[in-house]
Amino acid sequence: MQLTRYLDNDRKLTMMPANNLRLALHQNVGSLGVLENSIFSVDMKSVASQTVAGAHEPFAQYNSMPFGTADTAGYTLWGLGYKSEIKIGKEKAQLGVKVSNLFDTKYRDFLDTYKGYALAMGRDISFTLRVPFGI
Repeated sequence: MQLTRYLDNDRKLTMMPANNLRLALHQNVGSLGVLENSIFSVDMKSVASQTVAGAHEPFAQYNSMPFGTADTAGYTLWGLGYKSEIKIGKEKAQLGVKVSNLFDTKYRDFLDTYKGYALAMGRDISFTLRVPFGI
């Protein structure tokens, strides 16, 4: 159970993150040609809407300005990923690619300090390569 109100005066707590749910599915498909231990993944993060506790909360002033907002709407983000290993000599290097915010959803996170005047990050694609080495 999450405490969301002050016990002594029944006022809503400030800077409380919005309720959220995260789910992920990972599927190991084994080897694909020279790529070993191939794993595909799909992930989802769903966040509920959230309102400021009152005028005393940081960033509450953005609710009364012509731009930005202190209150935030709910949103859902999706991601895709793939990682595998490839043998290089006696070592195995790890390769990966990850797409976050797959559908380029426009959103503001409640605890983001830039939410008053900027959207959160859009679609992001990252590539990783991990190569072991010894000294």
